[in-house]
Amino acid sequence: MLAEVPPLSFFTWLLVLMVILIAGMYVARHIKKRLKDTDEPTGPGFTLSDLRQFHKSGQLSDEEFERAKAKIIVASKAAALREPPKPAAPPTWDRRSGD
Repeated sequence: MLAEVPPLSFFTWLLVLMVILIAGMYVARHIKKRLKDTDEPTGPGFTLSDLRQFHKSGQLSDEEFERAKAKIIVASKAAALREPPKPAAPPTWDRRSGD
């Protein structure tokens, strides 16, 4: 049956199959990347220290400072809850003590 198929047709279908596979891999990679990305900002943004400096220099009013400070505190608490606890460092043995 395979011998009955002209070689040009065989290679054409092989090429079509390869293009479909490569396109599928590209789409899967793109979807995986989109699912892995989070909606969190990529940069650190403002810190409390930055806000204090802005407030001290008069760039922020008392009300703006308090609102921004509350937002930073809520965001940092939420981030702390999302982060898994860091594993403890493995114990170290002193070769001289014989342990």
